[in-house]
Amino acid sequence: MLPTILLQIAVLMAGLTWGPVQLMFKFMNVAVGGAQSFYTAQSVYMLAIGAFYQQRMEQERKKWLGKDLTIILDTRFDTPGKTIHNKHTYPY
Repeated sequence: MLPTILLQIAVLMAGLTWGPVQLMFKFMNVAVGGAQSFYTAQSVYMLAIGAFYQQRMEQERKKWLGKDLTIILDTRFDTPGKTIHNKHTYPY
């Protein structure tokens, strides 16, 4: 059962859906759980991940509250630093 849970977590964290992953394993002749069990487990993981994310974001907000920040990001999200000319700065 543990390998199935780890596989489901990996699929969830990668942002994939179960269908293509299950199809891949079918071609490899590897038995994995069905879509219904995946989506049932995923709903539990999503609640836990969402609660952890909210808690972590609140900690970060408190940590940076009242400080001047300059945030620079790659707006295309492809290669770090490749589109540095597209930087956006947001003072908080």
